Amino acid sequence: MANESALTHYAPVDHVGPYGEGGKHKLVFSERAKEIPPIPFGDAAQGAMQGPRYTTFAKLMAGEETIGPHWKGVTHAGSCLSFKASRFAAGLSKTAQKKFSETLKARLIEHTHDVILPFFEGLLTPVGKRERALELSKDGERVRIYYPSVFRDGENVLVEFGGRNVTEPNEEHSIRPYIAEEVKDLEYPCAKVRVLSPLRTFWEKATMIHVECNRPKPRMDADRLSRHWSDLAALADHEIGKRSVADRKLLADVVKHKKVFFYSAHANYDACLRGKLRLAAGGPLLEALKADFEQMVGNGMFDVEPPSFDRQRASGTRGSIPEVLWNQP
Repeated sequence: MANESALTHYAPVDHVGPYGEGGKHKLVFSERAKEIPPIPFGDAAQGAMQGPRYTTFAKLMAGEETIGPHWKGVTHAGSCLSFKASRFAAGLSKTAQKKFSETLKARLIEHTHDVILPFFEGLLTPVGKRERALELSKDGERVRIYYPSVFRDGENVLVEFGGRNVTEPNEEHSIRPYIAEEVKDLEYPCAKVRVLSPLRTFWEKATMIHVECNRPKPRMDADRLSRHWSDLAALADHEIGKRSVADRKLLADVVKHKKVFFYSAHANYDACLRGKLRLAAGGPLLEALKADFEQMVGNGMFDVEPPSFDRQRASGTRGSIPEVLWNQP
């Protein structure tokens, strides 16, 4: 089997020991090597990687597309496993793209199980043991944190993680508890967090809706799906929506990324760039979305009285989004 001209694995070193009789040495790992997305040598000179090369693990994993003079960038934010789609712009087969995506999903499961879950367990330890405190999904993308409530059993906070998402463009915002606006005599914590720009969120949701409208067999339950139509309608009527619609380059970047990490045969992402963005659901999917929306309203997901389902649907498809971008199913 031919060697691959790329960095493909990493492992912590336990010690360096002698190897053979020629004054050579060997690295002995302390644990099994872990696979990482390939970082090609690119146009580095032949033999450049045969001698020692030093870096930190953080710099390696925040490295670029190739090891050489031309670096394009791989973005990481905190503990997120997030890569720019430009890494796959040229010459990477669909098989290689799929393998890379599967590697990221496996890494996410490992990260949430070995890092995120113990972190929350440590935070909850002083509160005392409870029969049901934390629940991690099999795919590692969701952690439910249960807390005692005077209203009903089973109250929880859902924290979601993703290993295949882009984190740019982003913005910094301050987050305070809702109750801080009502009870002003107490001092509350305030956290500064870096979040994905709503300009990208607009196109992320629009393309996700496009995929659902292209699904050969529509989902019959539409569980938690109607919120995406509702969010898009709200953004479309906002200045954010107008700025997003004007930024076709950002739409192209979202499409490029989703074709790699969220590919499906029926998605037809390229149609989004040809004025064929599908936003209007019909038939069974429309009925399922309406039922899901009513359940969302009943569960108190809105701070104020929301517009009706039909009004939001009209706003999200016929209002602020130019007709040139979408078409009826």
